Amino acid sequence: MSSPQPPDPGGASEPRRTDSSPAAHPRPAAPPPPDGLVRTLVIAAGAHGTEGFKEKEDELRSSLCDYVQTLKEAGLPAEAVVIAVKGLAARAGLPHSGVRADTLLVERVVRWCIEEYYRPA
Repeated sequence: MSSPQPPDPGGASEPRRTDSSPAAHPRPAAPPPPDGLVRTLVIAAGAHGTEGFKEKEDELRSSLCDYVQTLKEAGLPAEAVVIAVKGLAARAGLPHSGVRADTLLVERVVRWCIEEYYRPA
């Protein structure tokens, strides 16, 4: 009866490792946002709570959805698109700490982003 052999100390029988880390599979870079998208977000935030907000909101949603489609077509996964959109909000200075309306606007923008990403073509 033979006993099992201990692993070779030289490492010749090490199991093969597969690398599934993000560095092994780099994601495509996010294309820059279109000119004016950050400005549109700032203007919409400033109009929040006024009569002109609906018009600004529609413009913002349209611009944002176009950008989301650009990111999706570039091969970015949904989570990378959400990160890019949150980055836009941060560039626009949103949300201001403790300003509930800003937080709600960012949440709305992220929700639009997700809805657009998964919208059937």
